[in-house]
Amino acid sequence: MSATASPRMAAAGRRAHLLETAARVFVEGSYRGTTTAEIARAAGVSEPIIYRHFASKRDLYLATLEYVWEKARAGWVQTIADSSDACAAVEAIGKGQHSVRSAKLQLAELWVQALGEASEDPELRKHLRSHMREVHDFVSAVQSLLDRHVVAVLSKLVIEPVVRRLVLPDGARAYIPSESAGEVHLVDTDKNTVLKTVKLPKGCRPMCLKVSPDGRKVYVSTGRAGSIVVLDSSGLELLNTIKVGQRPWGIAISPDGKWLYSANGPSDDVSIVDLEGQKEVERIKAGQSPWGVVLVPKNDTAAKP
Repeated sequence: MSATASPRMAAAGRRAHLLETAARVFVEGSYRGTTTAEIARAAGVSEPIIYRHFASKRDLYLATLEYVWEKARAGWVQTIADSSDACAAVEAIGKGQHSVRSAKLQLAELWVQALGEASEDPELRKHLRSHMREVHDFVSAVQSLLDRHVVAVLSKLVIEPVVRRLVLPDGARAYIPSESAGEVHLVDTDKNTVLKTVKLPKGCRPMCLKVSPDGRKVYVSTGRAGSIVVLDSSGLELLNTIKVGQRPWGIAISPDGKWLYSANGPSDDVSIVDLEGQKEVERIKAGQSPWGVVLVPKNDTAAKP
């Protein structure tokens, strides 16, 4: 059912109403697939009303992103202010992110959509870079608050940005992919030192990293390079490069270590890689812009679909 906007609604109130509606419609659909006409219908207004407040769909989307972020941040700040226990406050922040209307994390969904479009839209990319820097600063401030109340910082390890994730297969070592630097780092977690850094082939931007079930190999998705890089886990020696779909991001490995699956956003598919033969054997369509993949084994085994 479409929401109904009062014809006498003040400009500020109408803008907020449009942003609330746009957030819901974008999250339920996508940035690229959603039209301003759809948002106008959902808001109970004519499409020209939207263009009185926003110059384009992009401007509406970016304003929506900022609106949702400001609302979330204000709620988190209030939660922290109302709590005398830092741990309880952070836990409450985590639980409070869920959108009742869409049953999704609105903010996270908008971020994922923006990241998917940023490579093709310079204005969106510029705005997103500034926006994420602001988010990072806020999260760092919250982390500092938690550190002061709960733990002391034992040491710091500087890794070139952007660090996508940290993988600790056995607790004694960690693998850290650095997207901007195009590198993967092997870290001794006991001594907190970098044991080895490997520069991936030209054009590779490491996004996701998985260690094989036997612990012998490391697989890294490379984003725009369109490949999966295979490294030796002990010394990060480059073993192979496997071509897959466009901009592989999330990857998963079957429990038996025979298959790797990569989510390829722009090509709307998932690559299936035979790890014994070290080659892509199939691509299957997977809806619109898949950026992650999760395996749900059946009867404790994973088989090629």
